[in-house]
Amino acid sequence: MNYHEFPPPAALSHSVRCFWLLEEQHTPHTEEHMFFPERLVRLVFYQGDSYVGLPGGSLEKLPHTYLMGLQSGPLRAVSRGFARVLGVELYPWAAMRLLGLEKVRSMHFSEAGMLLERLGRQISALLRLESEREALELLEDWLTSRSQVVNLEPNPATLAATRLYESKGQGKILDIAEELGISSRQLERGFMSTVGISAKQLARTIRFEEAFNRLMLEPQLNLTELAHTLGFADQAHFNREFKAFSSMNPTTFIKHVLHRYENIEQVPRGELSDLSNRSSEAL
Repeated sequence: MNYHEFPPPAALSHSVRCFWLLEEQHTPHTEEHMFFPERLVRLVFYQGDSYVGLPGGSLEKLPHTYLMGLQSGPLRAVSRGFARVLGVELYPWAAMRLLGLEKVRSMHFSEAGMLLERLGRQISALLRLESEREALELLEDWLTSRSQVVNLEPNPATLAATRLYESKGQGKILDIAEELGISSRQLERGFMSTVGISAKQLARTIRFEEAFNRLMLEPQLNLTELAHTLGFADQAHFNREFKAFSSMNPTTFIKHVLHRYENIEQVPRGELSDLSNRSSEAL
């Protein structure tokens, strides 16, 4: 697996967490995996042979350009052979404006719309030619141009959402509203219209992904201590929330992580860290 992250240009620093490139050869041991809920919206350009769907349901072929993130539960995926992927992780309020989305809440998986059709074709062609850097530059330029024609000015809802990201989902919406000088009801209305998801659901998703990432990197972590660190009332509360998002309790998840690592031959420690950063593609 070859995975690299790239910081956004200054013009996109409040809209984009990172860009990333991935090359991966799937083996029979790793072709079956899951996409788990994430705190951000991913725009992905994919070259490979992969299929995705709800657990227990039918699978559909992964298109060359797709969106994913902030979904309420896991998705099953099957990937075969070699894959080359370019992606960008967008904050939800930026995804709505830059990509022309009507909503992002509970978004499981969707093909990109007409706005991205031409860009998707161009980037797919570059990925097929192994011109990853050119594809990355094209995507950066496209998003930068979009940022100049849409309104990305911060408002109380986006400022509050930023606080939730900074606090890893542990900020209290009442405290944030008071800090911003508005009522919690006003803030919640702004969240749904501007951020595309409720403040409570965003906070829950952020905390789930934080727990997910930590267990992916260090599956030996003490669950009681982790629950306390992430601000859960107790381990029982942590277990319920983790299962609500992943359809399995943390102990079962850890067993799957350890099993996957056993089947990835000679994975360097640095690449284990990369796996934790790509939380949507695991197990």
